[in-house]
Amino acid sequence: MKRGLLCILFVVLLTVNVSAIVVSESTPVVLINEDFSKFVEGAETAPTEQDLADESTGAIDAQYTQQAGWSGMGIFQAGGICAIAPVYNYYFYEGGYLNTPKGDYSGVITYSFRARLQEGDQSKINVVMGEGYNTIDSYAHTLTTDWQTYTGEFKKGTFDRCFIQFSAGDEDKVLIDDIKIVRIKEIIPTPKSLEATDLTREGFTAHWESSERAKDYLLSVYSKRFPDGKAPKTVKETFDTVNCIDSLISSGNPQYPEGWVVDVVTHGTRHVYTDDGNYNSASVALAFDATGDSIVTPLEDDPMDSFSFWGKTMLSGNSSKIHAEYFNGVEWKDLGYSFASSLQTGRYIDLTSSLPSDCYRVKIWFEQKNNGRVAIDDISYSCMPVRENVYVFEDKNVGSVTSYAVEGLDEDLDYYYYVKASSENGVQSEPSDEIAVIGLVAPVVAAATDVTESSYTAHWEKTPKAEGYRVNNYSVYTAREDEEYVVLEEDFSKVTTLATPENPDEFESSSLVILDEYTLLPNWLFSGGLRLANGMLGGYGWQATLQTPELVLNNDTVFEVTVTAWAKVSSGWTDLYIYSENDTKTLTFEKSESKTFTVEMKNGIEKDCLRFATDGGALFFIDNIVVKQKLKAGAQVSRLENSVIVRDPETISYSFTGLQCGQYKYGYEVSAYRLLGDDLVESEFSDRQIVEYIPSGVNSLSVSGAKVYAIDGKLYVQAEVPSKIEIYSISGMSVLEDSVGVGENQYDLLPGFYIVKVGSRTTKVLVK
Repeated sequence: MKRGLLCILFVVLLTVNVSAIVVSESTPVVLINEDFSKFVEGAETAPTEQDLADESTGAIDAQYTQQAGWSGMGIFQAGGICAIAPVYNYYFYEGGYLNTPKGDYSGVITYSFRARLQEGDQSKINVVMGEGYNTIDSYAHTLTTDWQTYTGEFKKGTFDRCFIQFSAGDEDKVLIDDIKIVRIKEIIPTPKSLEATDLTREGFTAHWESSERAKDYLLSVYSKRFPDGKAPKTVKETFDTVNCIDSLISSGNPQYPEGWVVDVVTHGTRHVYTDDGNYNSASVALAFDATGDSIVTPLEDDPMDSFSFWGKTMLSGNSSKIHAEYFNGVEWKDLGYSFASSLQTGRYIDLTSSLPSDCYRVKIWFEQKNNGRVAIDDISYSCMPVRENVYVFEDKNVGSVTSYAVEGLDEDLDYYYYVKASSENGVQSEPSDEIAVIGLVAPVVAAATDVTESSYTAHWEKTPKAEGYRVNNYSVYTAREDEEYVVLEEDFSKVTTLATPENPDEFESSSLVILDEYTLLPNWLFSGGLRLANGMLGGYGWQATLQTPELVLNNDTVFEVTVTAWAKVSSGWTDLYIYSENDTKTLTFEKSESKTFTVEMKNGIEKDCLRFATDGGALFFIDNIVVKQKLKAGAQVSRLENSVIVRDPETISYSFTGLQCGQYKYGYEVSAYRLLGDDLVESEFSDRQIVEYIPSGVNSLSVSGAKVYAIDGKLYVQAEVPSKIEIYSISGMSVLEDSVGVGENQYDLLPGFYIVKVGSRTTKVLVK
């Protein structure tokens, strides 16, 4: 028979409603009251030999219990008592266990039972609350051969498929009786809190899912602050003040840092390293050269939230171990260990991800093997005080809705919220998970200044809590007639390595790599094994994919891609794939060489991109790529030209240069960002601000929603609304009339002054 993994894997087959009655929280409800009076066979000193638990399902027939739904393994009758004993499972014995019926064990649950060992001196019985295959909570009670009553309390039970398991050790025979489980405080299901939306400078909208049995919801919104006199703390100990001569520490005056407990003297013969290369920061590293050498940090008032140290082994193949333990205020517990062999060249060991929330002190100690020694230096850690909640409001009854608009907040603070459900008779749920509202509002952009033929300065307002800004500069091209437009052209000329495709530079990454330093336009991306050759970008491996920036390809939906590529062919052929969002093309190489292909792709969309990868992950390179699409007159295409990071939150402008403002319109958008630990939090982008360039030295006019100007012998009228245009010579003779829609309109005129009428407004323009 296959046995469930105790405390991890549970076998419960029948579902029963252990409490279908809603009562006030002050009224205890008995969920289980099992005295095993139906276990009539056997005796306390001689249990039966027939396991009542079904060998396949674990189910116990309902005729033997007060309630249906019990299950287990190794369950025997013992004359009004339940015996739990090991069961032989083909190759070895497994400990028996008993599961209560499955159902609703929510709220505050107490349990009591009598138990003793049938034989032996002392052992434990585990009482585990579970759901499905998951452990929710557990306790262990010490058993002897004398009958004793054991009690405990669970607070994390769920509303369905929950149960309590009583399990014995693999070799233990246990007698158990009078199991009673009582709900002493009722709760109702907890709502699931959802991420906030509609973030503004002074508020947000909180959301949550509806909860069964809920009549109303109680919302709490708060900020957090450190208690008075408390602040985050960072410590870096270099041990450079230790009083030492050569490799030994002074026995009379060691000058260890205050609060630290250092023992590198009593076990070995070397105490420190002071020679160059064997410390990280000059000029002392402590020496672990014997089992038991140890370093203990000071006892902190607040829990540690990071811990690292530098180490270097003095022996190649050193199989020694550096152990780490933490103190939780009551006892020392294990944090794990590192093999000294991983410190061959000297590096940091970071235990931050392993730290529990109750770590107030860390100890590292040495277990020496094969005479290996290790230098220890630069122990760093930080402590984070537990912050207090400062409530905007607490348990505010917001009715039966599942969202609520919170207003009037301080724009410079982060806020948090949780929600409880409340039933018709006032029974409340546990609080939902806390939701942190730590996002940033999108910056507000202002009009550009210093606009010239080749540059402009973007402006925006300061954003609360921002630590920096990302500014994107877009070109906007308007087709003046039906034409073919180059959407993307890239030759990878910024890849200046001298490496060749046959012997490329290698760059491995498990995440997306931004390739801005190698490309003319920003936001090229690569995943997998990146490879570099002179004037080429490529990759190797089944995940290797090169991706273009976002491209606007929806004007004709058909577009042309010309690509010069190189692929390695080991045998047969290699296929290089070009993927767009809605099409795929295959380029076939029959030998390792560079080839140029031109393909037509279909179904382009407004936010498209191209991705390059090979069949089977063969090595490939892209040398040159040109993407073209036909535009109708008046069609517009935008393209991201620059993306820059402004790292100073006080700087709220940026100048873009090297532009072609006479040929393109430009526009910019700004996002704000902040760093929270290792996480980047970035706002949405602002609305795009269009930059209008009006050449200097010519007459211009903004009339009737239009701009009129002349440059290089041509007259331009940029209409923002459909308009009638009339052009007259300086003598009043009509030159032309035109009715135009929205967009830019161009007219070839002889040099001279002209009167231009747009709608009801008139201006004079000089065409040179």
